[in-house]
Amino acid sequence: MRITDVRVAGIKATSQLEVDETVLRIDLPEPVETGGSALLSFHFETTIPTDSTGTYGIFSHDTRYDTWILADWYPVIAGFEPGEGWWLDAPTPEGDPTFSDAALYDVTIDAPSALTLIGSGRSVETTSDGDRTATRFLTGPVREFALIAVSNFVVTSTEVAGTTINLYLNADTSVTDGAEVALSTAASALASYSDRYGPYPYDEFDLVETDLSSSVLAVAWSGLIFLEGPDFLTGVRAGEGAEFIIAHEVGHQWWGAVVGANSNDHTFMNEGLTNALTAVYVEDEFDQAEAEAQIRQQIVDRYLSALAKSGDGIVDLPISAPRNGPSRGALDYGKAAIGLLAIRQELGDDVFFDALAAYADRYAFDNASPDDLRDAFEEASDRDLSELWRFWFNAAETTAADVERVFADS
Repeated sequence: MRITDVRVAGIKATSQLEVDETVLRIDLPEPVETGGSALLSFHFETTIPTDSTGTYGIFSHDTRYDTWILADWYPVIAGFEPGEGWWLDAPTPEGDPTFSDAALYDVTIDAPSALTLIGSGRSVETTSDGDRTATRFLTGPVREFALIAVSNFVVTSTEVAGTTINLYLNADTSVTDGAEVALSTAASALASYSDRYGPYPYDEFDLVETDLSSSVLAVAWSGLIFLEGPDFLTGVRAGEGAEFIIAHEVGHQWWGAVVGANSNDHTFMNEGLTNALTAVYVEDEFDQAEAEAQIRQQIVDRYLSALAKSGDGIVDLPISAPRNGPSRGALDYGKAAIGLLAIRQELGDDVFFDALAAYADRYAFDNASPDDLRDAFEEASDRDLSELWRFWFNAAETTAADVERVFADS
């Protein structure tokens, strides 16, 4: 990425690149007071890599299907944590490349008319001039503006409580069964999560087939999900566990998109919580045997296998920190989810879900910390959960028996 003509309030400003050229610091002529604002402007030019496998392939021109997959493609204000300040760490090969605050986007894309553009928010205006079309997108508060551009898509839609759900598939692939499972699961999960944790905040929700890499099957953005097409969607059959994966990504519309967290320093705040509540969704939607099978496959057995192989590890560590024991994924997706389900077991469903609804409302389009999540459970239950929290998220003491106890009565 190349940035030029940096200005503050229309006046040219000095700037410098820092942190391995991943942070642009702009010098302001005077400090911005609390509640005040500053108008920054600049030109930027981004070169899109071809057939990139870096960071799951979320930023790439996929020549197989001539698809432009654009996430993290523009400069974004660094994420800010109260008490901690700006998060300026360089992106890592693992996890989410960025941690960002919610913002409003007004974006106009000028592109060849042959391309279909699917972006965060809603397309509100198109203007054509010859073989090019300018498309304007507007969003509500979102964490990022992600975009897909492709020349050969077909779309299937449904509606849930005033929200249009669109599934975009490459016209050259045949994913009939996968399409049906993806659309129906997205619709039922959106309705289920809205009932439990507060309404889905947007009037459009897009699922788009892409060619992801590194064995990743789906990646979620605000109002938008990339679904791995060539391997995942083409092989999907109802009742084979794909519902868990798709429902997990829908869950990120609440835990990650609406309620933000530093997903690099506290990954479990997004991934563990979403996995735990996907287990709840599966319990609600499937018969007991099928629900148990999916939860075993996606959470329990995966962590028990990692535990037997590598011993236990600490969940709440930054991505960049050295870890002992299981992999980061096993801890953030597995052990963390089990720990949150242990808190559900301890508090009971009424208190547990009341706490999460209050948490979702309190931190909507804001950023929460691990203490904020624990406080939500403690306030709802009027109990001190510090030892239970320490055991699951800040210690490496878990045994297979502890894991099994959580699911003994489920």
